[in-house]
Amino acid sequence: MSRVLEDSHFIASNSKNVQVNTEGCHQVASWIQQQLDTLGPKFANWQDHELHPKSQDSHTLDWIFLIDILNFSFWSDADTRDSGNHPARFGVRYKGNLYTGYWSLCAAINKALDNNIPITTPSFYANETLCPDDLIASIFASDTKEPVPLLDERIRIMRASGKALLKHHRGRFVHLLETCNHSAQKFLELLLQDFPDFRDISLYKGRDCYILKRAQILVAETWACFHGQSYGRFDDIDSITMFADYRVPQILWQLGCLDYSSEFESRLRKSELIAHNDPMEIEMRGCSIWAVELVRQAANRKNLNAIMIDFFLWDMAKEWQATGYSPHQERALSSVPSIRVRSIYY
Repeated sequence: MSRVLEDSHFIASNSKNVQVNTEGCHQVASWIQQQLDTLGPKFANWQDHELHPKSQDSHTLDWIFLIDILNFSFWSDADTRDSGNHPARFGVRYKGNLYTGYWSLCAAINKALDNNIPITTPSFYANETLCPDDLIASIFASDTKEPVPLLDERIRIMRASGKALLKHHRGRFVHLLETCNHSAQKFLELLLQDFPDFRDISLYKGRDCYILKRAQILVAETWACFHGQSYGRFDDIDSITMFADYRVPQILWQLGCLDYSSEFESRLRKSELIAHNDPMEIEMRGCSIWAVELVRQAANRKNLNAIMIDFFLWDMAKEWQATGYSPHQERALSSVPSIRVRSIYY
């Protein structure tokens, strides 16, 4: 059992305001098995997403690395009720479409590359002369009324991560991968050692609990892009858990895998801004990881891991948000908003 999974089990075993519903997890496992049978390869094909790279080379690795050091906090101050894409929400227009959330990040990076700005090259974005702050700000300029959240933090993390690659890994993500010997857990160790901004660790009841959302998703997206081969080969890929953000826990609640206390639910319904490392936030994230593990165990399908379940649930959440669909009307996505935490970790 990985450190993240061990710590999530500890959190779930001690949680007061979020509970993992075992029966709900088993029901979702059955539903996911049906989806596997009907959707087939569509279930988790990372490259099918229109803004993800289609090539499989070291330049794509640089794209994935940049995306994942910046993949945090895209929820909108304007859209507190999760009622779809609010017209003021930060967005980037690319090839005739307006993208929001995670996709706004992908669109901004792709647009910069189309304009011959080598924004995915670590030696470029680490260099304040070659890549000044105002250039990065222009790349993330919003095409709506709301600016990108935490711009200063994004710039700081780009600089620090690029310099860390130059110092420790000859300036390229590919060289970091080469040192991990196809081990996801070794890869995580190197990330936490050389890149402090990946250290998504919360103190809960006297114990340091590893959550590692962005670090694990960097492993997962590398694996998914390369179909578990070449640069994406990790012999222990099944040790990676789900990625505890704000959207997947919300759909786990909607599907009945999680139950909230009246106090926590009230805070969410009021769209209260909750601090990172608030005990309720830690419980929501840890219980989400453990709930997906129970779903995985109950599904009992060969080659079905927590990564695939997470990707599938995230895609479903976005589809249901856009269409207003809910499999459990009493737990519609709009009835309890996702948690509002401004954090560089998710």
